[in-house]
Amino acid sequence: MLNCFMKKPLYVNNGLRDICTKSTNESIRKLTEKYNLERKAPQYKTLIYDEDGNETPNLGFFNLLIFLSISSITFYLYKRLK
Repeated sequence: MLNCFMKKPLYVNNGLRDICTKSTNESIRKLTEKYNLERKAPQYKTLIYDEDGNETPNLGFFNLLIFLSISSITFYLYKRLK
């Protein structure tokens, strides 16, 4: 009995419906293009390379980092034991 009261919604303004669907499709297209560009963007390298851009890593930076780490741990242990 309830089915006689439930009808499919009528599109009163077809022009407005067309504008909304075109706008939605356009925004989806722009978002997919943006996503594809971000996905294809070059990834940043995590190692520090020479100034010339060679593939050999700059070992001076790593040596400095290791020295600072060891000296910080040593200083911390020295102060803690004292």
